[in-house]
Amino acid sequence: MTELLSLYSTNTIMKKLLLLSVIALFLSLLSHQNLLAQAADLRFLTRLNCATNQYTATIQIKSSGATSFSIGTSSVFVTYAPASLSYVSYQAGNFSPINLCLGGVASSWDQHMVSGSMAGMFNLTMTLLNANSSCPGVGTGWIDVGTLTFAVLNPAGNPLLAFEPTYTSFNTVPDNNGVQTIPRGAFTGVDQPGTLKCGPCSPCLTIVSDRIR
Repeated sequence: MTELLSLYSTNTIMKKLLLLSVIALFLSLLSHQNLLAQAADLRFLTRLNCATNQYTATIQIKSSGATSFSIGTSSVFVTYAPASLSYVSYQAGNFSPINLCLGGVASSWDQHMVSGSMAGMFNLTMTLLNANSSCPGVGTGWIDVGTLTFAVLNPAGNPLLAFEPTYTSFNTVPDNNGVQTIPRGAFTGVDQPGTLKCGPCSPCLTIVSDRIR
């Protein structure tokens, strides 16, 4: 009788362990499927100011599909043609202290950290201080991340703005650990010779590239 009870107890434990393993595998697959359904699209919204001889490029992000997501600490690496443009300044947009994610009174984001001292390259880092409170959410509408301002060196040149995928990544939350990242969607650059040249326009039109780099 004791042996039967022991065998029953062992079988029950094994069944429970098997059930827990199946549940864990299902949750892992579900999480992986949800992650694959999310992808980050990036583009530049550009404007040429003929009065100041400056060219601005606003970095924008959206979800490539219907699944929205939130981002953690993230980096965006931009390259451009140094023969055509010279970096002047950067103005932060979203994912910065302007977003009051904590009860509408405090921000979860640190100031944007940027590096633009090397010609032809620009690096942006956005640091999330509270992994459980990220905003704004990224959906199907374009969200401004920040705006770069350049001086136009060669009006006949090509800006050749591009996102460098190797050094551009968006952490998931609440992980925010550099391991789980949002998959890359379409990274759209600007490859348009002549777009830096001023014509008889007042004001000049906004130009959005539709070429994927």
